[in-house]
Order: sequence, then C-alpha cells, then structure tokens
Amino acid sequence: DEDIADVCAIRRKYFAGALPTLILLTKADLMAPNQQPMDSERKQANIRAASDWVAGLVKAAGLASLAILPVCSYIDWSENKQEIVYDGRYNIERLQQLILENVALDAAMQLAFAGRIQYAVRLVAERFVHACAALAAGIGANPLPVADITVLTGLQVVMVTTVAYLAGRDLDEKGVREFIAGLGFHIPAAMALRELARILSPFFGSVVSGGIASGGTYAIGISAVAYYIDGKPLSALSGIFQAAQTLAGDKIKQGRSGEFK
Repeated sequence: DEDIADVCAIRRKYFAGALPTLILLTKADLMAPNQQPMDSERKQANIRAASDWVAGLVKAAGLASLAILPVCSYIDWSENKQEIVYDGRYNIERLQQLILENVALDAAMQLAFAGRIQYAVRLVAERFVHACAALAAGIGANPLPVADITVLTGLQVVMVTTVAYLAGRDLDEKGVREFIAGLGFHIPAAMALRELARILSPFFGSVVSGGIASGGTYAIGISAVAYYIDGKPLSALSGIFQAAQTLAGDKIKQGRSGEFK
C-alpha cells in the first residue's frame, strides 16, 4: 500500500494524474506451489487471489491502472548461451503489447524496430497508419483544387516506406511505386472524387474531400501492412484496399474516424 501511495503522489505532483500506470506482480513463477508449472490450477488460483488483493488496494487508493499483470521473465540458458534450457516467461507478450499501445508513437516505433517481434511490428504499423490517415484528413480538406495531391502522395509514400521498413524490408521509391500500382485505379479514383466534392460544394466539399483523403490513406496503409507484414500477395491487395476503404468511410460518416481498426 505504501508503494501505491508513492505512485499516486508522483502522478499527482508531476503528471497531473494523467500518466498511464501498469501494475506488475513480478516473479509470478514463485507463487505457491513453487514446484508446479504456471498453468497448474492451484498456482493460477493463487495468482488470481494475489491480483484481486492488489486490485483492492489500488481501488482504495483511487489509482486507475491499465492492468494488474502477473509476470515472470525468468529464462535459463545453456552454458554457451545459445539455447534456452528453461523458458519461464509469463505474460511478457501482453506486457509488451500494453507498453506499445500506451507509449508515444515515436517510442513505440523505436521499440518495434529494435525487437522485430511480429505482433509488435503490426501493432505499431497500424498506429502509424492511423496517424497518417488523421494527417491526410487535414491535407485533403485544403480548399485549393489539386494543390494537396503532391503533399498527400508524399505522405502516403512515407507511410508505405515506413511500414515496409518496420517489416524488415529495405524499400526504395521504385518499390513503393510498384506497390501503389498494384492497388490498381483506386488511388486516382479517390483523388478524382476529392476534386469533384470540392467543385460541388466549397464548404461541405472540403469536409468530404478530407474524409476521402483520410479513408484512402488508411486503406493504402492497411494494404501495406497486409502486403509487407502479413505477407499477402499483390493480387489480394485490391480486395483488402476496398474493404479498408469501406470501413473507413462508414466510420467517418458516423463521426468515429478514430475507430478504423
């Protein structure tokens, strides 16, 4: 309870209570009975009991936490340090996921670059795609016809290149162009729709244009994730693009553009 009180004081004094907090119950492998594996019924019951007890302390202190997570990071290596003799890791992937979801995007990208863990790379890539889609909405709402196309295309090229690099692919501009060409005529069509929206209505047209730019950028990004990270063939990208664009369009109409996933 003293530890929790200290954390609450630090959050109030230095972070105005806004710092995301994750509570870890370390060395979960030592929970009784010590000699039984992590998935044994008795050990799991004791872990749940410990978690519930800490949850009560946290609630009493008024501390909001992302999770109360029992963890173990113990690994026993061979003498030459080349093989794992015993792997006692528990909830480490869940811990990594929570960190990646809640740190700033630039920090999450650094972690993904360093770790090259598949699910981590995908999670960060999707976060980056969302950020680019939000930026594209502002670019697409520019009231000057055609003026934003160069900037928007540049943003999309950077997005695709970053997704490819996250997946461990060194990609030049030619490779990006080949990927975009593999999407077919969807991108030129989206640009034409943006310009038509502007002509039909100077005010509402800009809003529609921004939505189309955002949805199109999101669909390109999700297609890049599918191709470079998930290993989908180019022939599948057209369907993936259309599905992602439809999803984005529906969310934008509902005013829920932050819920593309």
